[in-house]
Amino acid sequence: MEFQGTKGKWEVVAQNETGALITGMNGNESICTVWGSVDEFEANAKLIELAPEMFEFIKSISSNYVTLHERAQKLLTK
Repeated sequence: MEFQGTKGKWEVVAQNETGALITGMNGNESICTVWGSVDEFEANAKLIELAPEMFEFIKSISSNYVTLHERAQKLLTK
């Protein structure tokens, strides 16, 4: 499974009292703009900013789980 979003690190590049802009690392690719209360948009912006890293983390856990599951199944069927 390959991440289909904008490649590379995402970052919050602009923020004021009403929202934040998230772009790709080179700053040329707009990912999204989040709005709301300061606490809300800061939390949402952080979550979106970390999406590529979370995807890779979940993918690594998933592949390790499959390996562990296969090993366990082999042990149980011996």
